[in-house]
Amino acid sequence: MGFRSFNFNLLILLFSSLLIIGCEKPDQNKKNNSIQINLSKSRKAKLSEFFERIDYLLLDYSHEKPIVFPYKMLFDEDRCFVESRETSSVFVFNWNAEVENIIQNLGMVPESSGLLMDFH
Repeated sequence: MGFRSFNFNLLILLFSSLLIIGCEKPDQNKKNNSIQINLSKSRKAKLSEFFERIDYLLLDYSHEKPIVFPYKMLFDEDRCFVESRETSSVFVFNWNAEVENIIQNLGMVPESSGLLMDFH
């Protein structure tokens, strides 16, 4: 019986030690990864202050189907998507700034009460 009580006492001591070590306060010297931003100290700046070179690419689209109030842009590896807020269309451009596709919202369909989309 003495051997079993010794094992039991050893297990209690081991678990108590692990509990004490696990509950130790974290190191106060570790860096805090949070960033504080104070918008009241913001200032106007030119992109040239941050970037060495800026290349502009003018998007080539038809005047018959214009982009009116570009709202959102998404850049992919080989395409750029631009949402026209006023026309509810999404223009798909390649990296040569040429239109590859226009996804248009043509309105509601009465029978199914869903949206009718047109892909060019």
